[in-house]
Amino acid sequence: MSRIATLVENAKTELATWKRDGLVECVRSDVTGKPLGDPLNQPGSRLVAGYWSEGLGDPSRNGCSQVAWSAAFICWCLRRSGVKLDEFPFSAGHHSYIRWAIANSTRGKPDKLYCGMRLGEYRPRPGDMIAAWRKARKSDPDPNISFDNQPDAFYPAHCDIVVEAAEDRVIAIGGNLSERVKEARYPATGGLLVPQRQLICVLRHADNPN
Repeated sequence: MSRIATLVENAKTELATWKRDGLVECVRSDVTGKPLGDPLNQPGSRLVAGYWSEGLGDPSRNGCSQVAWSAAFICWCLRRSGVKLDEFPFSAGHHSYIRWAIANSTRGKPDKLYCGMRLGEYRPRPGDMIAAWRKARKSDPDPNISFDNQPDAFYPAHCDIVVEAAEDRVIAIGGNLSERVKEARYPATGGLLVPQRQLICVLRHADNPN
């Protein structure tokens, strides 16, 4: 099985598990807000702990740790597909590898595992990732973040792994969405993503054609 096929299968298998078992990242008391029992005895929290430990080498966190784990999920899927530590900037923050992938494109490094591609110039394929900025609070103003404007420091972001692509839609899977692993559907026209204000770029997997 190819690296891309394995990556896509990893994401789909996790999605199926979360959906089948109706899991959430953490089950908490309605009264105290604290986790009910040991977080590692909760199936959802235990899965998140695996994303942290296997994806990022951090055994201290789980689904009840109140730390965003969407990047840990991405890193887990990549590690499970055979990506080595020197092939990708594994990080708890999506911004690190979004910025890295864009730099790979702008600095002429097409041989890297991922390269950033502008929305209007590339049709996403399975194995790619869709990158978007987030806001810490909904009331915050939109950040000035784009393909051409990447902050040097941390910024809230998110990535989903593309698992299906068609002329009119792109289906991707990500973690820490409504406290679970979920599927996201992005509208497309002629295979190109319809621009949305929060979308930054597509991260093209090296095994996909440019």
